[in-house]
Amino acid sequence: MSEEQSPASRDERLVTLPMWIIEAVRAEVRLESHVWSDMARHVEASLAQGEQVLPCDVKLPPATVFCKGTKVSTLMLGIQQRLKFPAHAREFEKT
Repeated sequence: MSEEQSPASRDERLVTLPMWIIEAVRAEVRLESHVWSDMARHVEASLAQGEQVLPCDVKLPPATVFCKGTKVSTLMLGIQQRLKFPAHAREFEKT
């Protein structure tokens, strides 16, 4: 690897990869130990999060409903996408 990126400039987006790809990368690529530690931490967090489901329906403005049993990761994606919405679109409609 060329130069190590500063923590502030690292791309922190999360992606889903099959475990066989992660194991193949680990077996064939030489990286510093802290990189493998970070990868393992993110994989474990992702696996733990993937098993969680909503215990009840959750409503997000303006009119989106995530039903009971939906993965928490899906809800988190919906919340993250709403950060880009204009302020009026992040509020429930007043009736």
